[in-house]
Amino acid sequence: FVFVSFADVESIIEFEKTHFPKKTEQVVFLHDKDLTIFDYFNDFYDTPTFKIYDKNKSLVGHLEQAPAEEIYKHYQQKQ
Repeated sequence: FVFVSFADVESIIEFEKTHFPKKTEQVVFLHDKDLTIFDYFNDFYDTPTFKIYDKNKSLVGHLEQAPAEEIYKHYQQKQ
């Protein structure tokens, strides 16, 4: 998982400590104070945005398409 936030760094750290108290390489938190993520992903229009990519870097789905449970189900079928 990659979390990208434009919130202040202290808030991001607090969120990480609260929701992910055990450090793991599978969860990465990034601070994007200048909102540059919108420059790299043409289909990001709002926050929060939830996207899932498969191991081939193909977009499986995003929250606007279906409930999160449906995206997860779809993702599991592709593996």
